Amino acid sequence: KELADLCYVTFDTEDLFYITLERALKLVNADIGSVLILDQPKRDTFTLKARIGLGSHLQTGEKISFGDSIAKYAVINKSPLLVDDIEKDIRFGRSNRRHYGTKAFLCMPLKGINEVIGVLTISRRDSVFPFTQDDVDVLSPLLSSAAFTYDNLGLIKEKEAKDLHLKALDEVHHLMSSSLSGSEILSAILKQTQSDIACELAMVLLENENNPENLSLVDFLTDQPTTLSRHTEYPYAGTCIERMIRQGTTLLIDRPNGWTHPVEAALCAGHNLRFWLLSPLRMDGKVRGVLVLGFLQPLVTTDTQGRVERLADLAALTIEKGLLSAFVMKRDQEMAIIKQIGSLLAASTFDMQGVM
Repeated sequence: KELADLCYVTFDTEDLFYITLERALKLVNADIGSVLILDQPKRDTFTLKARIGLGSHLQTGEKISFGDSIAKYAVINKSPLLVDDIEKDIRFGRSNRRHYGTKAFLCMPLKGINEVIGVLTISRRDSVFPFTQDDVDVLSPLLSSAAFTYDNLGLIKEKEAKDLHLKALDEVHHLMSSSLSGSEILSAILKQTQSDIACELAMVLLENENNPENLSLVDFLTDQPTTLSRHTEYPYAGTCIERMIRQGTTLLIDRPNGWTHPVEAALCAGHNLRFWLLSPLRMDGKVRGVLVLGFLQPLVTTDTQGRVERLADLAALTIEKGLLSAFVMKRDQEMAIIKQIGSLLAASTFDMQGVM
């Protein structure tokens, strides 16, 4: 009941898991424990969300490989893992580590609505008594409530993110029907994108009409110091941008060791950003440019790519609208000149010098 009530008090999942761990240790008379949550969407690492009694050996927020951990068995089997002696258990066959206390421990899966979201592991510092099925039975209702509350908090955050995205789309549609110029609308769209997606850098590059092998930096938005300059042109052959344009799909890039291509380095280096999203800008059925977003932290929501693609489509529509408006204005000017020449010809039929 306390855990369920937390759903109405805090959105901090670390508070939820710490209280869950604290209550679990009291229920089974244990004094060492941790809560590990699987990272989404790959589920190849655990993140330590709460710990008690581990000293300085593990810190909250630390990453643990899924494949190298014993906790993976509780996730794979979706059932509690009872170990009396880790050094004698043929499934593991490894020596015990002092900061985990005794050689006996209990690893309980945290079962969410659709999948196992993580594990809770507990052990004792001094007691030689192993954990039993009775301990499992006592902890199961508590952990079910914790997982249920965690799912509720996740759904609340997901709804807030979708509401923010819908608001951004509504703002963009309003801008597109306003009297602002194309460049002003594009700048406003980048601002809405940065607010909605929570990126540190957003920029738009378009194919040069006279030189299709080059991309021109039309506009960008960042709160960080930058050497970028609008209307600078970049030959994109051999870059990840070319790969994205050829594939025509959004590309997620993780660059832990920096950029090797000089054009990629010119656009992306110097901002201390590691994660990048490249989304195509389609105009007249072809990819004519790219929306580039840079992130300091890895993407935390699974629908980020879809949200970026929707905003990219609106940005492309805005750019295409601006190009069409410019084309119409150019044609209107040409027609005005032709009419003027026609008037001169009509008024000065026999004065060729005046006509010329």
